[in-house]
This record gives sequence, C-alpha cells and structure tokens, in this order.
Amino acid sequence: MANRLLILLGIICIFSCKENDQKNWSKDAPVFKILPSTKTGINFTNQITEKEDLTYIDYEAIYQGAGVGILDINNDGLQDLFFASNMQSDKIYLNEGNLKFKDITDKAGVAGGNEWASGVSIVDINADGFDDIYLSCHFWDDLERRRNKLYINNKNNTFTERAKEYGIDDPGYSIQSSFFDYDLDGDLDLFVANQPPNKIETRFNTPEFNIIYSCHLYKNENNKFTDVTVSAGVITTGFSLSPSIGDINNDGYPDIYVTTDYNVPDYLFLNNKNGTFTNITKTSLPHVSLFSMGSDIADINNDGWLDLISVDMVAEDHFRNKTNMAGMNIDQFWNIVKSGFHYQYMFNALHLNNGNGTFSDIAQMAGISKTDWSWAPLFADFDYDGQRDLFISNGILREILILFECFAKERMET
Repeated sequence: MANRLLILLGIICIFSCKENDQKNWSKDAPVFKILPSTKTGINFTNQITEKEDLTYIDYEAIYQGAGVGILDINNDGLQDLFFASNMQSDKIYLNEGNLKFKDITDKAGVAGGNEWASGVSIVDINADGFDDIYLSCHFWDDLERRRNKLYINNKNNTFTERAKEYGIDDPGYSIQSSFFDYDLDGDLDLFVANQPPNKIETRFNTPEFNIIYSCHLYKNENNKFTDVTVSAGVITTGFSLSPSIGDINNDGYPDIYVTTDYNVPDYLFLNNKNGTFTNITKTSLPHVSLFSMGSDIADINNDGWLDLISVDMVAEDHFRNKTNMAGMNIDQFWNIVKSGFHYQYMFNALHLNNGNGTFSDIAQMAGISKTDWSWAPLFADFDYDGQRDLFISNGILREILILFECFAKERMET
C-alpha cells in the first residue's frame, strides 16, 4: 500500500504541474517527490490483524492488498482519493488544493461495514457528470459480507450505496473490476474478476466449478445490469486477479485480458462483435506467466497496436531466486500442458503485439522479466518524453513462500 500511495501522489504531482514547469525538467531530475502525511493530510494504512485461525497459511488472500481510486468528488477540477481497506474503515480524502487533503469519510458515507474491500473502480455509472465508486469485496465465506458495493455520488460530497438496485452486488470473491462498453451501445458495461474460495484446500485441490466464482460480465440496459457471463462466453475457472480492457486487434471493439493465479492460465478474450467473446490465449500468446498478478494494456512502442503485460513474482537477486524455486515445479508444468492448458512460466510477460493476431514475449529483452513479488503494473509517460514508462508495485508483508510450501503441504497430509 505504501508503494501505491507513493506512485499515486507522484502522478498527482505530475499532472498538477504547470506547462512551463514541464519545460524546465531535465533527464537527470527526479520525476517523483515523497510527500509526508504531515503535509498532505493523508493518513491511511491497510492494517492487517492476524490471528491463530486467520493467517497466510490458511488464507493466502490475506496479503493480496486492497485498492486506490482517483476521482473528482465535487467537480472542482481537483483529484480526490479513495482508499479501500481489508479489515478497517475505507477512507476518502477531499483535495483542497496544493496537495492538501481532508478526510471526509464519515460525512461522505463510504466507510463501509464488515466487508473485506479489495479493488476500486471509478465510474460515472449513471452519466450524471459526477464520479461514482464501485468496490470489489473479497475473502469472507459469508456471501452477504462479500457482495460488491456501488457508491452513487449525491453531488454534495456524500454517497449512497446502491449496488443491489443496479444489479451488480456481485457475490463472488471479487478482486477487481473494469467498466467498458463491450457492445458499443453507448453505455458502460461491467466485467468483474472473481475467484474461488481462497483456502488451503482449494489451492492444492482444484475446487468444483461454480458459476458464482467465475468472472462475470454485466450488460448495462438503462442502468439495470444483467449478468450475461454464460451467453457471452467469458466463463472462467481459477483465481483471477486482474482484468484489463483494450482493442488488441484494432477492429473497434474492446477485448479483455484476465490474469489468473496458480494452475489455470490467463484468458485473452477476443470480442466477436456480436455480444460474445472467444478465448484466444493459446493461439495468440506464446506462453503466459504462471502466478499472474496484475496486468495492463498499452502501446509501448507507438506502432498503433496495443501490447500486454502481466507480472509474476520471480526475485531479481540470485539467492532469493534459488530459495523460491519451489514455485516452478517441472512435473506440474507438464501435467498442466498435458491437461490442455497453455505453457506457463514464473516470469513477468511483456507481450508485444505483432499486428497479425499473435504476440511475442519480450520481457527478458526489455529487462523487466524479474521484478520480485509484483502486484500491479502501470504504463504511463511519467516524464513527458512521448514514451510509455512502466511502474510495478511490489511487496509482501512477510517472506512466506518457503514456509507456506512446508507448513501447508504438511497440514494437507495430516
């Protein structure tokens, strides 16, 4: 969360600069500047409280983090901040100018309840000119505690939760969402990335398929959303972590890339332009990351074709690389391939669009294949030189991979 906050404040700093400030930048000057909470007024920590029956050994999702959203609550031209919290109150900060923020959570009515908040999406869902907040909820076995929330902007610095009314109080183990117009009818539809229950039993044994744990696609019809997952052909299995949207074949219709953790490979859903999608992962991508976390879509070489990135968790230094090699199991690799799944390697993947329906992974040539325990990549031109730069958020609360392999398998055997 600290890394995400730093990059978030850095982005705000950049886009708050005047045009003549940009002209004075030099290549050697720092792009970002760390601002203390005493200056900004932002005092948020995604605090995790572990207990004997609530640890990473039992629930790996406990360290998956939460989300940050940037929005303009009151249309004053200043970017405000929303922070999701796993176990405590969500927070919303009003930008008062000069990068000073005021906590208005209680007044705004977005503190939340007993849910485990995860990803945040900002959208003007009702097209009234004011930003709304869609919150993915995760983790808890109690279905009612993990229904997603939709905070509608009341245009007076307050919000009202209305997800059920709109038909998008998704009860899956939601991790993140994306709003986009998949059928080009002029309104925003919704794709929600979901997971099966994240317990030790479901990590070592493939859970029985349940449509509630699949990613879901919702069609918007006059602000009433209908679940069209099955008819659209976007049913998924496995632990989805990140949806990214982009027109990868330049046909005018948005496509969907979904990263998936563990054995099930990523999904690249091609929009068929008739309300359905086709998974083209095996025919378009040479391979995918194994423990795929976050993703992003952007044209990294300015050739007019969108490229893809997914991040994994391979350490950069030799020692940690070798001590964590248990994550890349050779027998498991071939068993997955023999079962009909795609090739998966425990590295970041940077898929360069060849413009002919195929991609080439250039992550190693680009020098970004190993960035340690990575969560989310972000392409942006941070220094205004016309080239897409790449930021990757990293971090894990504890060095747990080796311990997990030992303790978890021992528990399963007993």
